[in-house]
Amino acid sequence: MELWDVNKPVANPKLTELLEKRANLSPESEEYGNVMNEALKYVATEGYFLSVVDIDDANIEQKDDGSAVLKKDTSIRFERLAAQDGRFFFPVYTDWENLRASGHYGDAQVKTMIFTFDDIAAIVLDKGDGAVINPFTHNLTLTNEMLGHMKKVKVGSGTQQSAHEEIIQKDTKVGLGEPKEYPTEMVEAVREYAKTNRTIKAIWLKLMMKGDEKSFLFIVDLDGPKEIAFNGIVNAGRPFLPKDMFIDLIPYNTDFGVKAADNEPFYKKKRLMFG
Repeated sequence: MELWDVNKPVANPKLTELLEKRANLSPESEEYGNVMNEALKYVATEGYFLSVVDIDDANIEQKDDGSAVLKKDTSIRFERLAAQDGRFFFPVYTDWENLRASGHYGDAQVKTMIFTFDDIAAIVLDKGDGAVINPFTHNLTLTNEMLGHMKKVKVGSGTQQSAHEEIIQKDTKVGLGEPKEYPTEMVEAVREYAKTNRTIKAIWLKLMMKGDEKSFLFIVDLDGPKEIAFNGIVNAGRPFLPKDMFIDLIPYNTDFGVKAADNEPFYKKKRLMFG
């Protein structure tokens, strides 16, 4: 990685515009979901982000163009922010203005490095609970679950389609079955969330196997914006997700969804009867 020249501005105006737009939208609106998808797509495919680092000056070799090279076996210490629930997040910034907004650094000289989405995912998925972009202004939190899905979709299709939706390509070999150890707590948490989202009509659960990767697949029948429902399901289920497992989601109204939902749904919206 390259130590970023503090005199060279890093900016992501498209992303900050999306995040500012998001702040004025209701999380229940379809437009909010669309804006989030655009923001996540930018993060995964276009963004370059600043991270504050602590490096021994003796291990930094300055170059004439203002950049710097780190010597072999240099130890780099990164920032991390603690959430109220005890989880730790890796903070990154879209630009210097948002970095300075924390109030921690003032006008002092700050060592930073520039990161892409792939760099962030490589660091966080190995150690940490997620990343947060502009934590003191826009506060876009990317949990490990989100990062994992963004990475899979980006690798699988070359573009970012959704933070949580599993894209099943034609001729992809996928194994489906019933979980040997039923994730009761996770299912109950997702069921309780579904009761609060009137767009969700039914949810099925399957164990999905793609190569060596195992995940819990939620097939969701809904009549509203899937981004909101999918985010809610992931957030509800994630605290109960076993280690080394993923949550994948797919709409019921797809060929794969209809075929996969061959068991009883664990949640079904109750119909109100009048008269």
